[in-house]
Order: sequence, then structure tokens, then C-alpha cells
Amino acid sequence: MKTVKESIKDSLEWLGLEYIDLYLIHNPAWGGDIKDTWREMRGVKKEGWAKSIGVSKYVLLSHDSSHGWIRADVSFSVEQLKEIINDSGVTPAINQIRFHPKVLAESEALLEFHKEHGIVTEGYSPIKPLRDGTSPGLVKVVGKIAKEKGVEPDQVLLAWSKAKGYVTSSSLLLR
Repeated sequence: MKTVKESIKDSLEWLGLEYIDLYLIHNPAWGGDIKDTWREMRGVKKEGWAKSIGVSKYVLLSHDSSHGWIRADVSFSVEQLKEIINDSGVTPAINQIRFHPKVLAESEALLEFHKEHGIVTEGYSPIKPLRDGTSPGLVKVVGKIAKEKGVEPDQVLLAWSKAKGYVTSSSLLLR
């Protein structure tokens, strides 16, 4: 497994760039312990290879004898963010989290922590409730709003995220 430094150097060479604007940890186990990985990320910023550094959701795999391997997307928690900030003195510029109306309530503490520490919240999968079949009530409401506004349902959820003050991974769909 490559180190953070090796990975960014390979990426910069492949892209033909001297630096990138934002570099994210996509899995805390990438370089070992999360604090070790964040220290490496801090070094990448100090070297000037990345202007900003941040964190992103990651995948946890667990095995269940009746279901086999189970995948879960997990966001960095308040506790994990505190751990890396307290250890390094460096606050992530961004935290990419799952964000849509179905998860708003469970995300409130994390969103408040972001505000208090100047961490930009980037939401991924903002239109997932329209695709996964688990939110028929939400799909109906979003569909009604979309029809009234003359837009696509996807655009309603993207506008909802934007109205909440968060950047989304799918912001380009708002054109």
C-alpha cells in the first residue's frame, strides 16, 4: 500500500501538475492509524502539493454469516475530527458526508461541529432517496415540487442541499 506522499506524487505526475487544490482522505485506514494518516496529509499541504486537505466518507466492510460481506459508507464523526484536530492542530478544510433530507436529523451534531470549526460540508449522494426506493413519501413530495417548479426531481434535492448551505458532489447538475 502506498503512503499518502507516494500517492499524491504519483497523482501530480499523472496529471502533470505541481499541486492540487484539495486532497481528501477517503479511508482512515489508508496510511494506518487515522492520526498517522492525517499527519501525512498535513505534510502534503506543508510541501505545497495540496493547497487544502480534508476528509471524506469511507467504506466499512463486515462479514455476516447469513448475508456475506456487508458494505457501509461511513462519514468521519465528530469524535474522529476532534482526534485529528487535537493531535495535529490542523482542521480539515472539508468533510464529505452523506447528505440528503433522510439523514439531516442524524447529521445535526456533525453539521454543527463543522460550523463551529469552519469545516466546509460537502454532501455526497444528495439524490439517493430518489433512486434507492426506500423513501416513497419523499419521492412523492419532491416530484410534486419539481412539477410545480418545472424542473427535474434531482434538481429539487440539489437545490435543497444548496439552500441548507452545503456543497454537493453533484452540483454540476444544477446548470
